[in-house]
This record gives sequence, structure tokens and C-alpha cells, in this order.
Amino acid sequence: MRSLIAFSVALAMASAADAGMGVGAKIGTPGFGLEATKSIVPMVNARLGFNMFGFGYETSQDGVDYDYDLSLRSVHLLADYHPIPLMGFRLSGGALLNKNKLEMVSQPTSASFEIGGETYTADQVGTIDGEVSFSSFAPYLGIGWGNAAGSRIGISTDLGVVFQGAPEVDLSANGLLGSDSGFQSELAEEANAIEDELGFFKYYPVFSIGISIKLTIL
Repeated sequence: MRSLIAFSVALAMASAADAGMGVGAKIGTPGFGLEATKSIVPMVNARLGFNMFGFGYETSQDGVDYDYDLSLRSVHLLADYHPIPLMGFRLSGGALLNKNKLEMVSQPTSASFEIGGETYTADQVGTIDGEVSFSSFAPYLGIGWGNAAGSRIGISTDLGVVFQGAPEVDLSANGLLGSDSGFQSELAEEANAIEDELGFFKYYPVFSIGISIKLTIL
């Protein structure tokens, strides 16, 4: 038992002596990212980084065709706990400054639209613009592998979840009924339907892989 404790202490001391600061680049579901890792105390690191990416896709809701542009923008501050010294496995927790959003636009593709529970002509509706946003503060929990502050060159992976909250949808239209109160009520109902459709974004899955390099400070 004593030899096991002594061995564990020796590993922790070796890990602390070898730890420092590292940088890395990665790609995954949060987008393309860069981050810096700093050893705080033995077996605990802090990571600061940012991610960004964008792409577009098309979908439809109640007969209305939408073009979506997804913009991924986030800054993360995480704490990594390495329970086994000199090994890369880690438990991670922290938060993101979350600027992820969806922008949408619909163009008339037929003589009429169904908005909420009512049918309107294309002239009455015009073009629908919308934005889907999420909580700007988003907690994160996950696991991973890699220690940029302890390995000269290494592979880094993360698997976790960002709790970015339920999506909030704002819609506006520039047609003849754009300012009509009844139409605005139906537009709000349409926004609620889109929020339900996009509800899975409440928990944003994170999987990323990258490479890290330990910095040598003279």
C-alpha cells in the first residue's frame, strides 16, 4: 500500500514538473478551433479557446420553404482534471460565451403561404426573415484525451455537451399584412412551431479532434 502511494506521489510530482503551457488546433462539431492550455496545479489544467464555422441548408415548415445559415461562434473557458497522472484522460467542465445562431429567409415559391393556422397570399406575406438564437452563457460538461501542457506533441479529443438552452425564434415579414396584429399572432405561432422543430439544439453535442504542442518557455 505504501509503495502504491509513493508511486502515485512520484507520478504527480513528475507530471507537475513536466507541465507548463501548450497550444492546439482542432476541428469538430463546434467548428474550427484554437486553444491554449495552462497547468494550474498538479492534474488540473485550464483551457481557453474559440471556435468558428458556418454553413447553409434548406428545410420547410408548414409549406414554407426556408434557407438557413448556421453561424457557429463561441469562446470557451474549461477546467480539465486528469485523474491519472501522466495519462491524457480528462474530465472537463466550464462554460462558453455562446454566439451560435441561425439566420433564415423565405422567398415566395407558390401563390400562398400557410402561416400558423391561416393561409395567406404571397403578396400578403412577402419575404419572411428570422433569427434563431440561444443563451449567450452555456455550461459545458465532457470527457476527453490529451494534455497540451504536458505532452510535447499530442492528439486531443473532446466528447461532451453544451447546454445552450432552448432556441428562441424571431420572425418578421415585409408583405401587405406585415404590421397587421392578426397576422403577427399567426407569425408568432409559426415561430413557436419552428422552436419545437429545432428543440434538439438545446443540447449541442461536442465532438472534436485536434493536435497540440507544448510550449517551451526559456
